[in-house]
Amino acid sequence: MARQTPLRALIGLALALAGGARAGQLAPQGWRIADLAGQPLAGLTDNRLDTSVTLRRAVPQDPPPGILIDLGRPTVVDRVVLTGPQARLLYWDHPYENRAKPPRGVVVCTVGDRKVAEFALPYDAGDPIDTEIDLRFQPTAGRLVRIELQAKSPPEPAWTVAELELYGFGGPRALVKQDAVVLPNGAAGPLAAAAGDLSYYLGELTGQPVPVVAPEQAGDYPGTLYRLEDLKSLAPSYDELTRNAAAGRLPGGVHVEREGREVVFRAWPYRAVLQSVWEFLERQGVRWLFPDAHGDLVPTGRGVDLDLLPLHQTPAAARIYANFPLAGFLPWPAWVQQPLRQEFLTLWRQRWSDSWGGLQPAWAGAEVGGGRPPARPTGFCPRSSRRSSTAILTISTRWSRPAS
Repeated sequence: MARQTPLRALIGLALALAGGARAGQLAPQGWRIADLAGQPLAGLTDNRLDTSVTLRRAVPQDPPPGILIDLGRPTVVDRVVLTGPQARLLYWDHPYENRAKPPRGVVVCTVGDRKVAEFALPYDAGDPIDTEIDLRFQPTAGRLVRIELQAKSPPEPAWTVAELELYGFGGPRALVKQDAVVLPNGAAGPLAAAAGDLSYYLGELTGQPVPVVAPEQAGDYPGTLYRLEDLKSLAPSYDELTRNAAAGRLPGGVHVEREGREVVFRAWPYRAVLQSVWEFLERQGVRWLFPDAHGDLVPTGRGVDLDLLPLHQTPAAARIYANFPLAGFLPWPAWVQQPLRQEFLTLWRQRWSDSWGGLQPAWAGAEVGGGRPPARPTGFCPRSSRRSSTAILTISTRWSRPAS
């Protein structure tokens, strides 16, 4: 989403004061921005990278480097973007060689009294820290937004920030419960990522928060429910998997249907759920154009068209291969625990399904049937078998690369 100009920000403030809910970048007029010691900070919302501030702890007794934003009134926030003075693509050439290097620290975001997100700072973020930070989280209401750098080990680095952006919802209807994304309790990582994308982009499209809720909370939301189904119970073994797939209970590819007031994403394996979500959002006008915080295009306030459902689509190719390591958009190798980054997801949202090195998030090999994908009969190799395209779609639990 492109940054607002001052004129656009003023228009946004006028719309928010006028009444109805409005999603997108929040206008900074009326904010009070200070460091955690209470000293005012200027130049963080002027759309200029040359007016940065450097945050550091002068003496051990001082508060840690950080920013406190007083929004002036309770506001629903679902995203924070912090940009350093050096505009650059976040790509790491050698994550494997640096796999043992710990993060410099963690940036923790709190809205009101609730911790909503954290971001692990890469080992080469510099001192002062200079990196783009894109935090997306559940819509949360609060007047104060606190962003704090928590160093992992001495010496504590300083932190340079040039631009601060908050995204969320204005107007009184921002606090009204209406639509929601329903995610099964204890859902695997790919399903949680799919739910997060649905929540954020549906909020931008509709102008109202669309939180992720558990099934038992769905009754509190009278509007449209976007339900993600977890079909892993239908694939406890290879025989059960193939039997249920043949019976149509494990649909592959893109599979989105409307059932009453529910929009149901029912597909297998988990990467097919992600692909279903991304295809649905693309049909609503969302585009991912460039792998950074401002690289997506969202027709904010356009609404959601459900008349296009049902949406069924079989991929034209079993694999769409990028001949470069997409894992370079993660600071550490994919199997190292780390928060997902928007710049990494951009490439998968554009339907890449494999890359040089075959690296992916550690949670991509989502657990099935107690922690491991169902065993295949001896000698079965989906890459060389005539059944490869079907096998890759229905057997492998990885959404980014089929198992060998």
